[in-house]
Amino acid sequence: MTKTEIIHGKVKTVFTTSEPDKVLIQYEDRVTAGNGKKELWVEDKGSICCEISRLLFLMLEEEDIRTH
Repeated sequence: MTKTEIIHGKVKTVFTTSEPDKVLIQYEDRVTAGNGKKELWVEDKGSICCEISRLLFLMLEEEDIRTH
């Protein structure tokens, strides 16, 4: 699968996938403060952020709220 970076932020990076209506989101375990001057790596933070997003999108779908 060829993926191209769409956007890169402090929390996540979004990539294209072979399916035009789907993206791959890579969450980071990095936490920053002071506009990036302080940095901490927290184990599994990325996985937890991904799970929170998954649950929020499921809740929106259950209420028939369309998302991007």
